[in-house]
Amino acid sequence: MAEYNSRQARNYDFVEFPKEPNCNFITDINKRYEEDDYSGKITLKITTVDNLYLGGGYTSFDKDNGFINETLEESGKAVIPGSSVKGAVRQVCRAISDGCIPYDDLPKGDKRKYNIPFKEKCSIGRDGFHICMVCDMFGMMGLGSKIKFSDFVCDEKDVFEIVSVPKLPLMNVEDKEADKPYKGYKFYKTFCEPINVGNSNKVRAVKRGSVFNGAIDFEGLKEKSLHF
Repeated sequence: MAEYNSRQARNYDFVEFPKEPNCNFITDINKRYEEDDYSGKITLKITTVDNLYLGGGYTSFDKDNGFINETLEESGKAVIPGSSVKGAVRQVCRAISDGCIPYDDLPKGDKRKYNIPFKEKCSIGRDGFHICMVCDMFGMMGLGSKIKFSDFVCDEKDVFEIVSVPKLPLMNVEDKEADKPYKGYKFYKTFCEPINVGNSNKVRAVKRGSVFNGAIDFEGLKEKSLHF
């Protein structure tokens, strides 16, 4: 693996935004749930391909390692909240579909300078009902989700280890300039080895290869959404 550079590290890539977002996957709220839609449950296992740290919001002190940021756990078991899994899955679905782009999260100002197609946006209101496939599945303001994610729990023992991880690197200058166009959805790479550097944090992380168990319940999915 390339040597870590705290000022110029780039452990992420971009997936381009869809050229033609489709916010007309569902245009009639009365047809959002129909008799031939699909409902069911999927039981899943998530295996960590890298050390996993989910901030538990508290620290502990170890005489050998000093202050340690603790990962989220419940009754001694590592836990990934269902909301975290749902958010990650939704982002992947956005990146590989023709779903809408949540450009309201972009910095205020003249949005025309960004290379994002703004012609369509999911909406519920006076202008009608215009919903993309992703918002139909995962919900949005004023629209309930068709998918529910349980918490994912690791039942294995001795899955924690203390590692030193670098603090978040500074962005490259080219990524900080306000007049640069947005490139797409950002995804961070896996296998970013924890290494000891001067500017680092100690965390209690879940070991690579640990297995979490959980489930996804879904109701009223269209055939296209189910296969997607």
